[in-house]
Amino acid sequence: MFDADSLKRKIRKLNKAVWEERVPGPTLDDWLECFQSPSRSGVDERLQMLYLLSNFLYFGTLEIRHLLRVLFAEFCRAPLIQGVRSENGDTVDVDLIDDLYEKALSRTRFLGVGNPSESGAHLLYYFRQENLLPSNLFINHIELPGMAGAKPDDTTGVDRYIFLDDLCATGDQVSKFSELVVTKLRDAGSKARVCFHPIFATSRALDRISSTGRFDEVACVAEFDDTFRCFSPESRFYKSIPAPIDRTDAEAVALRYGSIFYPDHPLGYKDTQLALGFSHNTPDNTLPIFWEQPNTKIRTWKPLFHRYPKY
Repeated sequence: MFDADSLKRKIRKLNKAVWEERVPGPTLDDWLECFQSPSRSGVDERLQMLYLLSNFLYFGTLEIRHLLRVLFAEFCRAPLIQGVRSENGDTVDVDLIDDLYEKALSRTRFLGVGNPSESGAHLLYYFRQENLLPSNLFINHIELPGMAGAKPDDTTGVDRYIFLDDLCATGDQVSKFSELVVTKLRDAGSKARVCFHPIFATSRALDRISSTGRFDEVACVAEFDDTFRCFSPESRFYKSIPAPIDRTDAEAVALRYGSIFYPDHPLGYKDTQLALGFSHNTPDNTLPIFWEQPNTKIRTWKPLFHRYPKY
């Protein structure tokens, strides 16, 4: 089950069914050639990396669009309907519920985290399409109360602001963004609920964002606890896996090459250790061995998944 041939068969199936054919055979072979088999320490680096790759989590366009529908249903539609019913004696009058729901939705605004060129804003287009939402419910953060583009009635015409993102892995970006944007929103006197709902988030990042107290609600669709960190002692990828697959050996391989590519974060930004990719990008929280481009230290390196850096 864990020999090279069986792992390659599994990867070919994943590539065809899930990975949108991002890793065809020649690309996989070129990547494997970057590793030693065996290495000087006697470790079959290629086998260890094949196994690790066979556990890579990839979310294509169809999956992302589906998860955006789930996000809207769970964190917007359901709470609004629940609020309408609660405020009207737990009514079951469908016409009344629909009418009041539409009014409540019209007082909601959706925003991306970060500047308009980043992934949070990019997802808003899909989010609007998949949930059949009017474009006037989407605004830029400079239009928020307290910001330069705010309108006079913005403090009274909106009941909730919902910030979206694809991944919150460390909480760094959201912490900085909310310190600037949400703080000004509060200082401007807005009484609206302010919510942060990424599609994916690590447990650590959710705890960090919640602890700032800037958002009234922080929750994601899919939460990654420490079992999703590739080489954590609790890693789900190496639970009850027999030799020759070995978590310690795999970590040493990833650390060896990652230290060359990304010395400050050899196992992903701030040691996040994810094996995760999206159709629109690969986050730097993912192990660099999957996405790093050739550089002056390893000119022949061939990555598997492309990453578009922010620079």
